Amino acid sequence: MAHDYFGDRNFVGKPCIIKARDTVFVGILESRKGGEASIKTARRVLHYEGASSLSELAVRGTSNPEACKLPIAVPFILVIGVTEILPLTEEARVSIEKIPEWTG
Repeated sequence: MAHDYFGDRNFVGKPCIIKARDTVFVGILESRKGGEASIKTARRVLHYEGASSLSELAVRGTSNPEACKLPIAVPFILVIGVTEILPLTEEARVSIEKIPEWTG
């Protein structure tokens, strides 16, 4: 089933999951050029549960926010080597915002 979250496919200014090589971030996509992405209010996704894939996490969010590990948000990060950008639905955004800040 195709979802048309943002008709123009311009994800700038939208909450997204950004995958780069071995690392995944969630935040507001500020800009993208080639394989680089600038992300505001970025949290690194170290571990997630309650979704079978990043795609499901972007569409439905997590059904188990307490088991997820997302550390503190940084105000800004430049990510190099971006391989995937998944826009969040409103349902997913609300769910992910409920994930507590993880500290090791």
